[in-house]
Amino acid sequence: MVNGRLADFLLATRGLRQGCPLSPFLYILMANSLSRKLILEKQNGNIPGTIIMKGIAPVNHALFADDSLFLEGASPRIANSFRTILKKYCSIFGALISERKRAVQHAIDRVASDLGFNGYAD
Repeated sequence: MVNGRLADFLLATRGLRQGCPLSPFLYILMANSLSRKLILEKQNGNIPGTIIMKGIAPVNHALFADDSLFLEGASPRIANSFRTILKKYCSIFGALISERKRAVQHAIDRVASDLGFNGYAD
């Protein structure tokens, strides 16, 4: 029903209205699949994670209400693993990476270049 009338099939392209009761459930499904993939990559040794505290298993990600934090050392191989996972995740779910937050990557690349680590970022 659209505006109280029967309508043809409605194809949603992406996103939900703010406050939609389905939004948290869809996020949980999406975040859970990303989390499981990152845990699998940690178990396989591809993205081993960062030790946050002695006696606690390494962590390679943390997911929040609308943000994700990816934790790892600075390695081109690990960066590639993250990039591959995120591209596939975005492709499957139609998610986008915030352009504003991507600006952080440009700052990191600049610092790496200033320190003489050229060629590591692509």
